[in-house]
Amino acid sequence: MGGKKKAAELERTAERMRERDVEDAIRAIALRRTGTGWGVIARQIGRTQVEVEELARAGYIELLGQQDPDLIRAEVEDRQDQIIRQANIDLASAETIAERNACYRTILAADAARVRMLGLTIKAGDDA
Repeated sequence: MGGKKKAAELERTAERMRERDVEDAIRAIALRRTGTGWGVIARQIGRTQVEVEELARAGYIELLGQQDPDLIRAEVEDRQDQIIRQANIDLASAETIAERNACYRTILAADAARVRMLGLTIKAGDDA
């Protein structure tokens, strides 16, 4: 029930957005999609980090309601592919163990996100 309550609350927030809020939400989403952190986004937009995160959440609700889920999935998979490609490039030129480990973490996180998005499960301890 908590999820429905939260979704309803976010939906009400989306309905109350003013014109500036819409513009800021679009900017926040665009910056976030490029990998910019919430703190940097908040400074660039001139709002608090909490406000920016809430605007982006409400904006995503609006976007998700208007876009085809298959299109959204394709966009997300494309971004994940770009991240994995760049991480593999960075891995090839990594000079320290810490740099290699950071690349491995990035690759694994992107793969885990893809698995969650596709609704697949990986059992702990599977060595197949």
